[in-house]
Amino acid sequence: MTCSVRTVAVLGAGTMGAPIARNLLRAGFDVLVWNRTPVEAALVAAGAHRVSSIAASAAEVLITVLADGAAVEEVMTRPGGALSALAPGAIWIQMSTVGPEYCARLADLAIRNNILFIDAPVVGGPGLAEAGELLIPASGVRPVRPLVEPILRALGQRTLWLERIGDGSRLGIALNNMLNLLVEGMAETLTLSAAFNIDPQHLLNAVAGAPLAMD
Repeated sequence: MTCSVRTVAVLGAGTMGAPIARNLLRAGFDVLVWNRTPVEAALVAAGAHRVSSIAASAAEVLITVLADGAAVEEVMTRPGGALSALAPGAIWIQMSTVGPEYCARLADLAIRNNILFIDAPVVGGPGLAEAGELLIPASGVRPVRPLVEPILRALGQRTLWLERIGDGSRLGIALNNMLNLLVEGMAETLTLSAAFNIDPQHLLNAVAGAPLAMD
């Protein structure tokens, strides 16, 4: 593995994967993309190299952004899958939301194939992905971190490094749960405001910049 990475493959160029690929292109990386359905033309026009098969996506660094753990495992292990193409010592950044159990399975799969594994699920939706402002809780062996930092900086506003493989997934689930509770609580509060015949904008104005406001 060289001291700097130039080519990154993204498996899964959908709602989250496409903006991830675009931000990598903006950061100057050579980007290979594969998707189950046709890759959007705009992504190719922006400079991404569409590959026709998973095996053709061999690169120094591989990012998986797929629907769930089962999809990631299937794409990596199928005949002609990504594991058959990656060279020993390549880096696999797993950014799908797969949960701790699947993360452990995928990490073991990487170890058995001499692939360096980074658990880095993202926190944030498509808008933050497009803006390159995702929060990325990540875990992986320390020597690999400097190699992937430029990639993660292109995708998120902050990377939180954790020690144990799988802690990225665990923290990601906890943070997503907190965000869901905040959204549900705000929706209920706005509904209550409307029931009191109070303009919801007054509620928003009241908490803006006050101790109750949440950044």
